[in-house]
Amino acid sequence: MPQIYLHIGLHKTGTTAIQSVLFNNAAAIARQGIHLSCAGIPPAAPLGHHELAWAHSRKPDLMAKWDDLAQEITSTAAGRLIITSEEFCVLGAESIARIGDFFARFGGARIVVYLRNQVDLGESLYRTDVLHYSVKAQIGQYLQRTRTRLDYQALLDDWTAAFGKDNVTVRLYEKSDLTDGVLSDFCRIVGLDAAGLEIPPNDINHGLSFDAIVPIQKMRQYGLDKTAVDRFIMWAYRHNEGRFTCLSKSEAAAFMKSFEASNRAVARQFFDRDTLFHEFAERSEEPLIPVEVMASTLARVFGKS
Repeated sequence: MPQIYLHIGLHKTGTTAIQSVLFNNAAAIARQGIHLSCAGIPPAAPLGHHELAWAHSRKPDLMAKWDDLAQEITSTAAGRLIITSEEFCVLGAESIARIGDFFARFGGARIVVYLRNQVDLGESLYRTDVLHYSVKAQIGQYLQRTRTRLDYQALLDDWTAAFGKDNVTVRLYEKSDLTDGVLSDFCRIVGLDAAGLEIPPNDINHGLSFDAIVPIQKMRQYGLDKTAVDRFIMWAYRHNEGRFTCLSKSEAAAFMKSFEASNRAVARQFFDRDTLFHEFAERSEEPLIPVEVMASTLARVFGKS
């Protein structure tokens, strides 16, 4: 039976880079005795095993994908097998327990998860959700709604309960911890030699700044034609400048304070220290003001278009 690695994210922690390398180098990886699972890969997003996670949440009709995975596990001659999807990190305790029971049939699995400080992650998620899912809420409302998924103690409690603490590898998405990058770190964990593999550029999946996100959100709220919004998005990707943070230093500190006890518990359990995160994005003393952002961005549009 192969050693199974289940990479569960988090979102915005280099998952796209990891998945791009794995799926674009599947044949080379196989020559190293590592099988990248073929089960549960959605045709519209073929760089992850997202359907396996979706089967336990919003698409129960995909549960047969787990039967495909079981057949793969029992038939592969490879010594290691990798499954990757950041969609696993948003599942609830009952689903995680069922996934644990599934892998127990094959000797268990090793969970790999990268954690990012909650304020930088929350803002990054917000920018993505405004761009791709037309989120209308302001950043403060959005962060309050997503607090549950940012509680890392609760997240890790569910996964350790299902797989055991010794089978959960927790890494921090910080330069001081990932001195040669998240990709190299992941390769070491799964025993993959990255030499000779096709590696994507460092800026893969780099999101838009708030200087673009705020106008996009306002355009949609005011009912502008989709074609016009799409044209602005294309312009924004060509001139992606401005602030990638929204909260002020004091607002960010207050938000992180709300996770202090949870983060301390994770730091003590997995890193034998009291402080979990040490690195944060640079921030202004003042919060981002939407009307000022709109004025600045419009001036750039008419100046550069």
